[in-house]
Amino acid sequence: IAGANGAISQVAAATGRRAERTAVAAADVPAQLAAADVLLIYGQEQATDGTLNQLGTDWASALNTFVQDGGTVVLLDGVYPANSGTCQILAQANLLQIAHDTSATGDVCTVVARGDALATGLPKTYLCEKNSVSFLMTKTATVTTVVQDSGQIVVAHKIF
Repeated sequence: IAGANGAISQVAAATGRRAERTAVAAADVPAQLAAADVLLIYGQEQATDGTLNQLGTDWASALNTFVQDGGTVVLLDGVYPANSGTCQILAQANLLQIAHDTSATGDVCTVVARGDALATGLPKTYLCEKNSVSFLMTKTATVTTVVQDSGQIVVAHKIF
């Protein structure tokens, strides 16, 4: 969380933009989305698979409306002993068919979509940070692989 918040603050300062974070309880996410531009879902290290899937079910309608109306969802994930990945929220909400693959920690990640907005400021290659993960996902015309590790997806961007 600290790393993600630090990166957001650093980019906001470098670009002269302002980032305002509002902590919201899981039960309040659907109601709060109408007032948001971006939903940032931090990696849920302690959540169970049942909890993550239930969040996907509970948030599905609101998330789909949010992205169809131009909202942005950013989901951060990692390899956690308690669950099979925070990405289950997106899968359960039918936003993206995605699942964990393997740990990418310390691997050389390669930016393969240099022109994508998510790649702005990234070097062509870098070492994947602690607790990085690669994903299996159903690729469609609206999904771009932005960063990969040995051909596996580490960062993806889907346009709705």
